[in-house]
Amino acid sequence: MMIPAAWQMPLAVVGLVLSALLAAALVRRYQEYKAYQRARLRQMAGQVDALEQAMEQLSRIPLSQPLWSAVRGPRSAVRWFVADRYLAMRRLHRAYPDIDRRLEQARARIDSDGGMSSGRVPGVSDPSEFARLNSALDVLIGVLGNRGLSAGKGVECLQWLQEARERRAELNARYFIVRAHRAQAEGDVKTARSLLHSVLTQLYQQGPDTEFVRELYREIEDMYSRVLKGQPLLDEAEASADQSLNSSSAA
Repeated sequence: MMIPAAWQMPLAVVGLVLSALLAAALVRRYQEYKAYQRARLRQMAGQVDALEQAMEQLSRIPLSQPLWSAVRGPRSAVRWFVADRYLAMRRLHRAYPDIDRRLEQARARIDSDGGMSSGRVPGVSDPSEFARLNSALDVLIGVLGNRGLSAGKGVECLQWLQEARERRAELNARYFIVRAHRAQAEGDVKTARSLLHSVLTQLYQQGPDTEFVRELYREIEDMYSRVLKGQPLLDEAEASADQSLNSSSAA
C-alpha cells in the first residue's frame, strides 16, 4: 500500500519525534540506573567501612566467647559479611576504586583471630575516644537488632543483643563517673552533679532492663547522693561500683 505523498513528510516527522522520545526515555532510564548504582555503592561502602571500624574498636570491649566468635573470631559471621559486601560491590561496579585489594584483604581476614579482650570495659575520659567506642557498640547493636549475624539464632541472638547493650551502659557509666570524679576533684561540684544526672537518665532511657544495669543505676544514684551531701564521689562506694561494673553478662 502506497502512502500518499501528502502524508509522507508528516509521518516522517512523527517517526523522528517518536525516535527522539524513545531515545530520551532510554537515556533517562540509564541515568536513573547509574544514579541508583552510585547510591547503592555509597550505601554499601559506608556500611562496610562503619562495620570494619566498629570491629576494630570492639577489640577493646570484653565480649562473651560466643559473641566474640561471631564478631571477631576466625571465620566469624561479620568477616564473611564484609567479604560478601565487597564481592557484591565488585559485581555492581567492576571499576570501583581499589575493590580488588579490599576484597582480597577481607578474604584474608576471614581466618584470622581478631584478639579477645578480657576484664571490664575500659574507663575512658577522652570524649573522642568515648565516641568511637560508643559508636562501635551502636553499630554492633544495630547489626544484632536486625538479626544481621547469621551465626546467631533466636534466643542466642537476643542474648547477644542484651550483652552488647549492657556493655554500652557500662561504657557510658564509666565514662561519666570518671569525668564526674575529675570535676569534683577540681571543685566543680555542679558539673559533677550534672554528669551523674546525665548518665542516670541514659541508663533509665536506654537500659537494658537487666539486674546488672539496675545495680549500676543504684550505685550511680548513691554517688549522686554523696555529691549532693558534699561527700567524695568515690570512697566507700568505689569498691561496690567497680564490682558492679565488672559483673555484666560477658564477664
